[in-house]
Amino acid sequence: EPILRAAPDYGSLGVSQGRADVIATLRRDEDQWVAQCAAYADTGGGAEPMEVIERVFLLQRVEIFSDTPSHHLARIALLAKEVEADAGALLLRGTERADAMYVVIDGELRGEWPGRATRPVGSGEAVGALAILDDAPIGLDVRVVRKSRLLRLTRRDLRDLLHDHPDLAVSLLRGTAARLRWLVELAVHDGGPDRQAVPAPITDRSLEQEAPPL
Repeated sequence: EPILRAAPDYGSLGVSQGRADVIATLRRDEDQWVAQCAAYADTGGGAEPMEVIERVFLLQRVEIFSDTPSHHLARIALLAKEVEADAGALLLRGTERADAMYVVIDGELRGEWPGRATRPVGSGEAVGALAILDDAPIGLDVRVVRKSRLLRLTRRDLRDLLHDHPDLAVSLLRGTAARLRWLVELAVHDGGPDRQAVPAPITDRSLEQEAPPL
């Protein structure tokens, strides 16, 4: 894909906490595999486990993955690819189904409809997370505002993982339900006489909108 390039390194994933804080948090994770990888990285065991852990930490902030067990997040993290995209690149086209979801490591994206746009999508936020779960067009263009480093998970990779691990679907359903519940609340609130902004779930604000003023 000409608009995307493989990232040259995994130096810093732009999470809200420092590396030491991330390791300390994940060493206490209830998933033993994640805790062991964190301990290994903390003792200078090498960069590879830390790359996976940082990706897991990033994915945990995405709404549909909020209830996904850490061992499944680790599998997703291994499948996802780190890519770079320049300002102006069109990642997703609204009239087509999404072929991948993107989590912003560093940079800025924006969703666009004709004549309007969503709020900026920044570090730790995702686009296309719901769209790769069905076959309908995503409904809005997603464009790179400034040069960005992204974590890209393809529809095919996620579906293959769901086929191999059906229990993963249950956690994704919970996360999807939380997202849809917010969208319903937004629609109801937007139709009332006192229309105001409705905050999106804290872990996935990628499609947050403000209701238009009266």
